Amino acid sequence: MPLNPLERAIHFLRGVGSLATMALPAFYLFHGASTDGDQVGAIEGYPGVVLQHAIKFSSVGTVSLACRKAFDHGAKGLTGANFAKNSDETLERVAEYWSKKSNRSLQEALTALTLLRSIFRDCAKTDTELFNAAGYPLQPGQASVSPVP
Repeated sequence: MPLNPLERAIHFLRGVGSLATMALPAFYLFHGASTDGDQVGAIEGYPGVVLQHAIKFSSVGTVSLACRKAFDHGAKGLTGANFAKNSDETLERVAEYWSKKSNRSLQEALTALTLLRSIFRDCAKTDTELFNAAGYPLQPGQASVSPVP
C-alpha cells in the first residue's frame, strides 16, 4: 500500500524511535563494560574479563546495526536518505501531527524535525561518500582506508 510523504515520514521516525530503544541501552552497556579498575564487575578473574568482552562485542553490534538501519542510504522504502528529501511542507505537517500528540509547541517540533532532516542529509550516504567527505578517499569495493597526506 503506497504511503503519502506525511505517512512515510511519520513511520520512518517511529522506526528510528524503535531503533533508539535498542541502541541506547546497548550504548550504555558498552560504556559500563569499558570501565577499568579493581572492581570491574561482580565476576572476578578471567570469567569476568570474558563477560566484559562479550558485553562489549554484542553491544557494539547492536549499536552498529541500529545506526546502519536508521542511516540507510537506499532510494526505496523508509530510509534516512528518503527522510532527508522531505520538503519543508511535509516537515510542517509532521510537526503539526507530533505537536498535537506530544503537547510540545509546533515550533519546537519543527525545529527538531529540521535538525533531523539535516543530520540525515549529511549522514545517510554510501560508505564511499562518507569516507570521501571525511578526507579518506575510498574507492568502490575497497576494504580499508588510508589517511590523506
